[in-house]
Amino acid sequence: MALYLSGSPGFSAVVLDWNTMGKWGDLWASSHRLRHKLFIEKKNWQAPKTYGGLESDQYDDMASKYIIITDDGSNALAMARIRSTTEPYMIDEIFADHYPGPCPHSPVIWEASRFAAAGNESSIDRSVAVPATRLLIQTMIEFAEVENIEKYIAIMPLAAYRIIRSLGGAISEIGQIVKIDGFNHRVAEMATGCSDQVKFETELGKSASVLPLIARQN
Repeated sequence: MALYLSGSPGFSAVVLDWNTMGKWGDLWASSHRLRHKLFIEKKNWQAPKTYGGLESDQYDDMASKYIIITDDGSNALAMARIRSTTEPYMIDEIFADHYPGPCPHSPVIWEASRFAAAGNESSIDRSVAVPATRLLIQTMIEFAEVENIEKYIAIMPLAAYRIIRSLGGAISEIGQIVKIDGFNHRVAEMATGCSDQVKFETELGKSASVLPLIARQN
């Protein structure tokens, strides 16, 4: 699956998997560079795999899909990795002690991880980070509608959840707080039945829905 959505002027959303990474190779590499800058260079994570300024881990496999926001088709501005909980996933295998109850294994529940935005870098201002992140959330929710995903689960810094809520995401924190790399993290769920609440709107206008494009690519 791959789609290319023209959003508000200057921003587009692309959904990639291993079948389509060849067509979008520059964007794919840019998303891994963005992860390296944020997680390795800025937060000093000890990620299992880094090479040539790229970051990856054991969940970057054929079961994962990637939602990437770009300005030119090759430069990643924001991204998230998503995968069904029917596959091995990070919360279940690494952070299960912080999930309230048994970790889910269901085709209607997907994990979202490796959230990153270029706005975390000083060279990109909020005029880029905010609309890029908003389009990322919108695309996640509308992708979920097509794939019959009822909710995403994630473990992220508490500050990230405040940002997602401010942009319209229906986030509920459900797990206990755990400190990772000096920051408080928590497991949370994001409902997906709220597309009418999530709009990509700026002074430049509103994006089109991604739903028709996703449907045509299935």
